[in-house]
Amino acid sequence: MAADALPAGSIREPDPRAKLIIASAFTVSALSTPALEWSRLWALSAFLVASVVALRLPGPVVLRRMAPLLGLVIAALIGIIVGAPWRPIADLTWRLLLMSGCAVVVTASTSPTRLIGAMRSFRMPHTLLAVLMLTARYLHVLGDEANRSARAWRSRVVGRMRWRHAVALGRLAASLSRRAVERADRIAWAMVARGFEGRLPCAPLPRMRLPDTLIAVAASCALVGMALWRHR
Repeated sequence: MAADALPAGSIREPDPRAKLIIASAFTVSALSTPALEWSRLWALSAFLVASVVALRLPGPVVLRRMAPLLGLVIAALIGIIVGAPWRPIADLTWRLLLMSGCAVVVTASTSPTRLIGAMRSFRMPHTLLAVLMLTARYLHVLGDEANRSARAWRSRVVGRMRWRHAVALGRLAASLSRRAVERADRIAWAMVARGFEGRLPCAPLPRMRLPDTLIAVAASCALVGMALWRHR
């Protein structure tokens, strides 16, 4: 996660608490917008694109993090092809993409430590914060293990995929999962041995600046007001 965040010193990073407030308002707006209100969904999309530009996020980073949602789009297209009504499916898919894109913008523009510090300032449960922080810290470990397993697989498999290869690949995936659980157990016991009691240390954030506060309040009011506004 930290690898895709904004480089230090490029611009003054907005307060992560302001980002969380605006992201929450954006999510509420995406959920509360009346069905089939395409103009409002376009407005939310424009707001999301403007946020990417304002935060100077690299396009490849955003697209790479949104790539897993391609399966959602494919599922929606399949549903439409087989005869499901396209309007409700398009409406729901669009909303899910907007909310996921909002999460991508927040996580890609904020370091894990500052983001979790912002969550702590909003009195979120310590257990949830510990899980999120450990996941952010050790996700690359699982990725490295998966890469090593993939290299070992490619060095031992020659030719086209056969049934026995598929079975071996399944066993490899199971072995990777087992090793991940074992490593997690070792990390947990190591933390307990060092006095871990469920709370990870996190430096408090400085006082929220007035410009960040004003931007958060104005953007949140605009987003929620757009969702709740009704035509007369």
